[in-house]
Amino acid sequence: ATNKTAFESLTTTTKTLQEELSRALEDNRRLLKIIKQGYSKSNRNNTNASNNSSSNETKGRRLTLDPNGNCWTHGFRVAIGHNGHTCTSPTDGHKKEAKRGSIMGGSKKGFPKDYKE
Repeated sequence: ATNKTAFESLTTTTKTLQEELSRALEDNRRLLKIIKQGYSKSNRNNTNASNNSSSNETKGRRLTLDPNGNCWTHGFRVAIGHNGHTCTSPTDGHKKEAKRGSIMGGSKKGFPKDYKE
């Protein structure tokens, strides 16, 4: 009788845990979808944003700066997704291939103090 009671208890606990795991996985899928949609929307909103603000805010939106980003025209302080290829406001001489480590004579806006080309 004791083994039967223990088995029933384990079966009930396992079923409860499986249901909780299923709900948690569904919540994770839902949240990941929201995050991806928000990132995509944020990325579109920030592509044209000016990156000169020291607070990283433009028109009330918080910019998500790319810590490894670079654009020949705009320098290092660029939003995630902004680079030489995606730049929508390039200046004369803009080089799409410019990147950190090879800025190709581009803007030095927002360069880290320890940056060496």
